[in-house]
Amino acid sequence: MKKVPILLVALSCCLLAAGCHQDDEPAHEKPEVTVLRDIPYGAGSLQKLDAYLPPGGSATAGAVIFIHSGSWIGGDKTETGGIYQTLLASFGYVTVAMNYRLADPNAPGLVTIGDMLDDIDEVKSFLATKESAWNCDAGRIALIGFSAGAHLALMDTLSRNGSFTVKACASFSGPTDFTDPVFQAVLPEGEGGKSVLDGLELVTARAWNPDDPDTVDWYKSWSPLYQDLAAQSAVRFLLVHGQADTFVPYASQALALKEALEAAGITPEWYSSETDGHGLETSALPATFGPLAEILTAVLD
Repeated sequence: MKKVPILLVALSCCLLAAGCHQDDEPAHEKPEVTVLRDIPYGAGSLQKLDAYLPPGGSATAGAVIFIHSGSWIGGDKTETGGIYQTLLASFGYVTVAMNYRLADPNAPGLVTIGDMLDDIDEVKSFLATKESAWNCDAGRIALIGFSAGAHLALMDTLSRNGSFTVKACASFSGPTDFTDPVFQAVLPEGEGGKSVLDGLELVTARAWNPDDPDTVDWYKSWSPLYQDLAAQSAVRFLLVHGQADTFVPYASQALALKEALEAAGITPEWYSSETDGHGLETSALPATFGPLAEILTAVLD
């Protein structure tokens, strides 16, 4: 299916008009796209997804999974307002936006990044049970994540893709190196003096100690930068990061992963601008519609 030119135009018009993150369902949602809300994929209260199913008669294609932001302790599958999901479904891709279990600052160690990655894998397994009903190929998956969700998308792709089900991974403002002292020292807004390191200790279930090799290795084990990158040479990557990002440092996080991928023989699609911050507020999103559309067409059709 030659979707790229039409999909690119639709993405550009739709997202430029609606903005990057919307809380309400878009007014332009096409009636032929079937939207199923809060489908359980596990027993937990947060283990639910919204599914956007293509119009009847669409040729079987791969599926897209969206993973929301929220610093591993918050956020929701509705953060994009369904704009991306509806549009991709209208062009033939079964698309889901998933919630996942979140870490609780009042219950350290109860839910960790490992549990969140388990949830992504549960969604992939759930899609496999829906191949016939939803007319999708669960053997061809694209993961798209924002911020903490981008970290999870990268980690699932780079550390849990032994079956090579994930064919593409798009990271928008994703952290890549938990051992980076610049990243650890960031002070999030509204967090009452807590640094990123406080959150990392929560979701990794281990206190940071740079003088303990075992602890450093533990933090590396949850960092995309230190995975076996070459093992995923067949995956198409899209990395999008603003150089003005004050939350996830551009040079020591995104650029470091780009260079590591290239050293491993992988050339990711890449976009960065001087004016974009963590929320990719200016040029980054419109400029990456084309590469994203081309990747999805190449690996999911």
